[in-house]
Amino acid sequence: MKKAFVLVAVLAVSPALADPVIWDNGMTYSSGYSSQLDTVYPFESRVADDFILQPNANIITDVHWLGVYWNPGPPSNVTAFNIYFYADNGTGNAPTQPGTEIASYTIPFGSVNEFDTGGGIYSYDVVLPTPLALAPGVKHWITIQSVNTFPPQWGWAVHEGIQLHEAVQGFPLLGLPYWSDPAQGDFDAAFQLTGIPEPATLALLGLGLLGLIRRR
Repeated sequence: MKKAFVLVAVLAVSPALADPVIWDNGMTYSSGYSSQLDTVYPFESRVADDFILQPNANIITDVHWLGVYWNPGPPSNVTAFNIYFYADNGTGNAPTQPGTEIASYTIPFGSVNEFDTGGGIYSYDVVLPTPLALAPGVKHWITIQSVNTFPPQWGWAVHEGIQLHEAVQGFPLLGLPYWSDPAQGDFDAAFQLTGIPEPATLALLGLGLLGLIRRR
């Protein structure tokens, strides 16, 4: 009986169970591309990658990603992260232009969990201030951008291989217009989206746990 009640308590408080992964773009690392807002230098760069949510899980509650510092490495001076969501520009190959976001969040650095995984790679996760519901079965794009002065530079980590379309970048200071292929090759941004699962799934899980308690 005790074991069954413990399981119910975990279901109530565990973010992993409450907010499962609803899009996994890959969380491995090969390199990083600048995605940074520096209002002092000044310069701005953005990396964007695409995703498609399903009807039973199209509400985003959390964002997880990998990043890297260079020129030089840490310590960093990041004050916030900007997270932008875009519609596709109609080609399937790029988001709409910066300034036409469908949703945007500026997350203070103190509200972002940053963890040094070793080797200069950092993992991040954040709970969105307000959950974001997007149309299911439709391609959308996400940008994750640090807000920090140079040096150092911050980049969104990328890995080899793609889902849907490869990640794209804009870096006007270096002559790279939005949205370009900076690597001229296949790479994806490293991120996951977690969110709200299908209500029926939670209901069935709850009934299963209730049955377990009664049997015991």
